[in-house]
Amino acid sequence: MKLLKLLFYTKCPLCKEREISIIARTPSRWGYSKCSCKHCESVFKINPFWLYISVAAAIIILVIVKKFIDLPIWIIVILICIICGLIDRFMPLEEDN
Repeated sequence: MKLLKLLFYTKCPLCKEREISIIARTPSRWGYSKCSCKHCESVFKINPFWLYISVAAAIIILVIVKKFIDLPIWIIVILICIICGLIDRFMPLEEDN
């Protein structure tokens, strides 16, 4: 159970418990997205700028890897998903009043 919590939940900046779902952290397309901690019930907002940065970084890496290293496309897609997931996981949270 601890491994699943480690993979699918991030720490709340206030109570330091792993109770914010990674799926809930995904920002909406045009504005701030909101997520909440299940433990302390604090609400946070996420700036979608970081999502755009992760997609741009993934596309740049795709172009560089495809140009210099001949890897199968499925490996490149997996690498892009990992990069976007890591950036999403460490996206800063802002407290919503």
